[in-house]
Amino acid sequence: MTLIDELIPVTVPNGWTRQQDRNHLHELLSLDPESTDDYEAATSLLADSSTTLDEALAAAVESLLREDEDRLRVAQVLPPTAKVEALGRLFCRHPAGENVALRRALVVAEFAVKTGVTMATRFVVEGERVTLFELAEAADWVASAAHNLEEAMRNALPGSAPGHCPPPPPKGNEGLRPTVGQAHKN
Repeated sequence: MTLIDELIPVTVPNGWTRQQDRNHLHELLSLDPESTDDYEAATSLLADSSTTLDEALAAAVESLLREDEDRLRVAQVLPPTAKVEALGRLFCRHPAGENVALRRALVVAEFAVKTGVTMATRFVVEGERVTLFELAEAADWVASAAHNLEEAMRNALPGSAPGHCPPPPPKGNEGLRPTVGQAHKN
């Protein structure tokens, strides 16, 4: 299986019901069904995950542009999609660009940014017609991409991705994405 085969867009399973939607979110996030506004939880998860990925992208840019304050200042205001594009170009000029895990993490980050933006835009336009499943799965992609990028940066460029990096997933988790619980409870 190639990396591209693993990048599966978020789609709602056929026959998915509102109750299944709610149950999925509650199980995924270990939520108390009595005291939770489901859409608040799902949209907060997507927003928080998006912020985390943007911070990971910014840290990666910073680690590559440390010596050039002017370029770094401008790079920090780029939206996430542009940060991904800039990182791809910067990696081509950097020895770390040969690191397979780092290139893979960047491809996943690009996919996750697009997925997160698409789902967030749909929610802004359509509101609760967007399912909790879609919001949670998009957030999972985004949080996982942040985690994978930070981990790849740590390994490719020791000392990179300062401060906000979560610990690595438990041993034995070789999948592309850590679960929401791993990515968000750290």
